[in-house]
Amino acid sequence: MRDYKHLTQEERYHIGALRKVGYKQYEIAKEIGRDAGTISRELKRNSSTQYKTYTPRVADITAKYRRKVFCSTNNEKLNDKELKGLIRKYIRDDFSPEQTSAVLRIRHNRSISHVRIYDFIEKDKVKGGDLYKHLRFYHTGKRRAKYGSKYKGFIPDRVSISKRPKEVDNKSRLGDWEMDTIIGSNKKGAITTIVERVSMFVKISLPTSKKATDIEREVKRILSPIKNKVITITSDNGFEFSNHKNHCKKPYDCDAKDYCWKVQRQVPEYSIFNIFNLGSKKQCELYSQGIVKLEDIPNDFVMTANQEQAVKTFNSKETFINKEKIKEFVDTLTYPIYHLDFETFQQAIPQYKGISPYQQIPFQYSLHIEHEDGTLVHKEYLAHEDIDPREEIAKRLLADIPSNVTVLAYNMSFEKGVIKKLAESFPDLSTHLLSINENMKDLMIPFQKKYYVTPSMNGSYAIKYVLPALVPELACAYKELDGVQNGSQAMNAFANMSKMEEGKKEKMRNSLIEYCKLDTLAIVKILERLKEDIK
Repeated sequence: MRDYKHLTQEERYHIGALRKVGYKQYEIAKEIGRDAGTISRELKRNSSTQYKTYTPRVADITAKYRRKVFCSTNNEKLNDKELKGLIRKYIRDDFSPEQTSAVLRIRHNRSISHVRIYDFIEKDKVKGGDLYKHLRFYHTGKRRAKYGSKYKGFIPDRVSISKRPKEVDNKSRLGDWEMDTIIGSNKKGAITTIVERVSMFVKISLPTSKKATDIEREVKRILSPIKNKVITITSDNGFEFSNHKNHCKKPYDCDAKDYCWKVQRQVPEYSIFNIFNLGSKKQCELYSQGIVKLEDIPNDFVMTANQEQAVKTFNSKETFINKEKIKEFVDTLTYPIYHLDFETFQQAIPQYKGISPYQQIPFQYSLHIEHEDGTLVHKEYLAHEDIDPREEIAKRLLADIPSNVTVLAYNMSFEKGVIKKLAESFPDLSTHLLSINENMKDLMIPFQKKYYVTPSMNGSYAIKYVLPALVPELACAYKELDGVQNGSQAMNAFANMSKMEEGKKEKMRNSLIEYCKLDTLAIVKILERLKEDIK
C-alpha cells in the first residue's frame, strides 16, 4: 500500500502562517515534518497564483474537491452494472485488464483504469468468483500500482517529447538518436540500443543491469567515440534513463539546456548549479529537496569556505574583496607586463605536418606591453590564411617578448599549451619559448580563488562574467565590433578566409585584429581595476 498521507487542514494553516513570517520552503518542511517536495507541490497546485498567493482555507477546499471528484468518478464506475458485465465478458475472453480498459474506451466509450479492473477482479475472487483464473499470471494476484521515482513516468526533470526541436521530428539532420532498453525474460539481462534517426546507424550495448547508473555508464562508453555526432537523445520514461540530467553539461553543453533549465524548470541565471566546485551529488541533494535558489540553501548545508563566501556575497548583494591576497598576487608582477592572448583554429583532417586532428593551431596573437608609468604599446600578428602559421608566429612572438619578463594571460593554461606545442614543433626556438611559459602569470587566479567576488559575476570566474562586472564599458565594446565579436567567430572567420573575395577578406582581417586587440586590452583594464580596489 502507498504510505503517503495527504496534508491536513491544520498543516495547511501551519504552512500559511509560516509563509507569512518569511519561512522558506525547506524550513516549512522541516518545521511540520514533511518532505520539501511535498511543500513545493502544495504551493504549486493549491495557490491561486503560483508561490504568491496561498490561502490555507482555499487550498484545503481545492485539494479536497479534486480528491472527491477523482474518487467519486471511479466509485460510480465500479457500481455500474452494465460496466461490470462488460468487464466480466472481456476478462472471460482472456483480455488482460489493460486490453479491457482500452477496448471499453474505444468500443463502448467507457473510461476506467486497468488498476480499477484489477481491484474488481480481486473483489470477485474474495466472493468466490473465477475471473482471476483468466489473468495470464493469476497466481501473482493483484498488480498494485507502483509509485515513486523508481518507476515509469517519474523521471525527474524530463523534457516531453512534444517539446523536442522540429529538426528532430523532421529528420532533417544527423545527430538525433533514439534509445531503448530490452529486458530479458528473467528480468535481469538487458540490451540497450541507440539508433540514429536519419541514417539508422545502430549502437548496441549489454549493460550489467537495468539500473540507471549502469545504463548511464554504457551509454557514455558507446557514444564517447562519436560524441561530436550526438545532438539529442530521445528515450521513453523508463527509470533506467533517469540519470540523463548528468549530461546537460558533459561532454559539452546540450543544445536544449537553455530551454530545459530556464523555460521548463525556471532555474535562475545563478543557481546552486553555478556554485564553484559543488559536486553533482550535492547539487542533486539540494535539487531533490526543491532547492534551486541560493537564498534557499539551509544554513547547516556543508560547503567549503569559498563556496560559503560566494553564496553569502550573492545573497547580500555586496562585493567581497580580499585586499591582502590580491596585493600578494599583484606584487608578483614586474614591469613591463606583457599582456598576451592567442586565437587558434582546428582541423579535423590536418593539413600541416606534425598536427593532430583538432589540435589548436595558433594563427594570431595580440600583445599589450604595459610600462610602469601606464604607457601601453600594442603589437600583433595575424597569419596569412594559406600558410602553416606556426613557425612564423613562433618567431614573431620571440621578437616581441624578451626572456625573463612577466607575461600575463587570463586562463594561462591555454596560452601555455599553445606555446608548449610550438616549442615541441621547433626545437631550435624551444629555449626562449619555454622561458615565456616559465614567467607567465594568470590573472584568473584572484577570481578563481575567490579573492574578488561580486554578485554580477554569477559565481563564475570566466572572463565573460568578470569583464562586465569590473569593466562594463569595455564589455559593451565587444558588441560594437563589426564581423567578429567572440572566439568562435574568430576561429570560423580565419578557417573560411581563403574562400572569401579580396575586399571581404581584407575587411575580415581588420575585424580579427580589432577583436584580438580588445582581448588583451581587457586583461590590462581588469588588472587596473584590481589595483584601484586594493588601494
